[in-house]
Amino acid sequence: VMDKLDIGARFSWGIADLKAKVFLWGLPNFGEIVDRDAIFIVEAKDNFIPAFSLGATYRVNPTIEVAAHFTSEVGVNAVGSGLSVPSRNLTIAGIPVVISPTSDTDALCATGGTGPNDLKTCVDLALPMTATVGGRYVLRDASGVERGDVELDLTWENWGGVSDDRVVVDGVVNDVLHRVCDTAADDP
Repeated sequence: VMDKLDIGARFSWGIADLKAKVFLWGLPNFGEIVDRDAIFIVEAKDNFIPAFSLGATYRVNPTIEVAAHFTSEVGVNAVGSGLSVPSRNLTIAGIPVVISPTSDTDALCATGGTGPNDLKTCVDLALPMTATVGGRYVLRDASGVERGDVELDLTWENWGGVSDDRVVVDGVVNDVLHRVCDTAADDP
């Protein structure tokens, strides 16, 4: 903008390809009995993750610079398929547990689950908004060439605004039990 002032901006478009495998309780399992566990595998994608950033640097004189930088929150809303594999000894009242897709009318994530290997799954997570301010003292030789610098930066990260990751699986147990399981602590 001027000899002493630089301003910059960035817009980005990200793509997420999430793959995860987690071992979890098939039923309440305070004794940690392996036969009451299950494995859940998910693959999900988000093809549009927008983000932006703004920054400015001001050179007070040839040896002192101050700067500020802001980065937006980066939100991922991935949709894909999940597979639940209950332990072979996991039962409810003696009946083996079978997890199948919910009907499209009951779907909370996405419609179209086709079978136990295709439970529609949504994964929402985010990276925090950040802001940084800093100062820099530039060490120069007699001819004015930079030989080093000393910086002091302060950064704020809004982790409280993104602390609740959320996973929604459209599945039903033994075609009877419907339950919304949500990893966000403050959601029902």
